[in-house]
Amino acid sequence: MILIIFLTCIARTAPAQHTVISLKLSEAIKESLTNNDSILLSRLEKTSESADLKLAHRKFTPLLSVDAGIYKNSIENVANFSKSIGPKVTWTLPTGASITYAWELNDAGNGSKNYANDMLSISQPLLRGAGFSNSYASVKIAENQNQILQLQRKNLISSKITDVIFFYRNLQKAKQARIIAEQSLKRAKEFLKITRELIDAGRIPESEYLSVDFDLSSQEQSLDQALLAEFVASSELSALWMAIPTSAQFDPVDEIQAIPVRLGKIEEIISTGLSRNPDYQAMLLQTEQSEIAKRLAKDAQLPEISLQINSTRYKSPLNSRQDKSVGLVLQIPINDFSTERAAVQADVKLQKSLVELKASELRIARSIVSIVRNIEILERQILISERRIVLSKKKIEIELEKFKAGRSSNFQLLSYQEELRLAELSSIDTKINYLNYLTILDNQLGTTLETWGISVEN
Repeated sequence: MILIIFLTCIARTAPAQHTVISLKLSEAIKESLTNNDSILLSRLEKTSESADLKLAHRKFTPLLSVDAGIYKNSIENVANFSKSIGPKVTWTLPTGASITYAWELNDAGNGSKNYANDMLSISQPLLRGAGFSNSYASVKIAENQNQILQLQRKNLISSKITDVIFFYRNLQKAKQARIIAEQSLKRAKEFLKITRELIDAGRIPESEYLSVDFDLSSQEQSLDQALLAEFVASSELSALWMAIPTSAQFDPVDEIQAIPVRLGKIEEIISTGLSRNPDYQAMLLQTEQSEIAKRLAKDAQLPEISLQINSTRYKSPLNSRQDKSVGLVLQIPINDFSTERAAVQADVKLQKSLVELKASELRIARSIVSIVRNIEILERQILISERRIVLSKKKIEIELEKFKAGRSSNFQLLSYQEELRLAELSSIDTKINYLNYLTILDNQLGTTLETWGISVEN
C-alpha cells in the first residue's frame, strides 16, 4: 500500500520535477545514432577493417626493402670500415608466380675496389597454387569479410533505429492513455455535477450519487497510473543514449498517424527481403567463403610442381661471373592426411552453410507473410475501432439526455462511458501495433536505413 502511494506521488509530480523536452521521432533517432556506445565502437572497428582490406588489395604490389650495414674491422692491428647496401624487391603476380630481385654493393674499406652481386629468382606454380582464382582467393575472402562486417554494421544501426521507434511509440501510447484518462476524469466530474443537480432538484434519489462518486475515484486512480506509465516510458526512451540526462522527461510531439500503406504482391515483398535483408546477405557471403575454402582445400591436395628460374651475377675486383639455372621442382606428399582432412572439413562446412542458408530463406519468407497478414488485419481493425469510438460517443449523448429526463440510470451511463474509454485505448493500441508492424517489416526487408535517409558510411 505504501509503495502504491509512493508511485502515485511520483506520477503526479513528474511533470513539475523533471525537465520536459519536446521530441520528434526523427530527433530521437538522430540522437540515438550520435550518442550510442555500440555504434561508436563500430566506427572505431571500421578503421581497422579498412586497413585489413587495403592490405589484401596490395597483395600484387611489389614490396621494396633495403638492407644496409657498416662494420669496423681490425686485421693485424689495422682498422678499417666496410660498408654494404642492398635493395630487394619481391613481387607476387596474379598467376601465382613469385619474383625476387636482390642487389648488393659491398665496400671492403681497405682501398680495394667495390664489388657487387645481384640475384633474380622466379618461381611459377604449375599445379598447386597456380592460376588467377587461387591467387585472388585471399583478396576475395578479404572483400567478402569486409562486406559481411558492413552488413553487420547496417544490421546494428537498423536494430538501434527500430528500438528507438518502439520506445518512442510506447511513449506516444502512454501519453495518449494519459490524455484519455484526463478526458474520462473530466467526463466523470461533469457527470457528478449533473447528478448532484438532479438530486438537488429531487429528480433522482441521493443513492445515485454514491456510484458516480466511486467512478470519479476510479478515474482519478486511472489517471495516476497513466501518469506513472508515461513517466516510466520516458525514462526507458532516455536510457537509449547517454547525452540526455536521466532527469529529463520527453514529450513526443509527433502525431500517431496510421495511414494505410500499399505493400504490393507478397512474392515481390519476399524477393525484396531476400535481396536486402542484412542477415541473409551476410549468409550468402559466408556461403561463398565456404565455397572458396573448399576449392583451396582441394587445390592443396594436388602435387606441387613449379618452374624455377634463377640467375646470380658476381662482380669483384678479381673476376666476374654469372650463374644461371632453369628447372622444375616436384613435391608429392606420400602419407600426409592433413590435406584430405582439411578438404573433408571444408566440404562439410559448405554443406552446412547451404542448409542454413535455405532455412534462413524459408524463415524470412514465413516471417514476411506473417507480418503482412498482421498489417492487413490491423488496417481493418483501425477502421472498426474508430467506428466504435463514434458510436460510443453517440450512445453517451443519447443516454445522458435520457438520464436527465429520468428515463435511464447512472449505471447505464457509466458503463457507456467506460466503453468509450476502452474503445479509445483500443484504437490507440491498434494504431501503434499497425505502425510497429510496418517498422518490423521495414527491418525484415533491410530497408530501415533507406526509409529514414541514413547511410552506413555516414
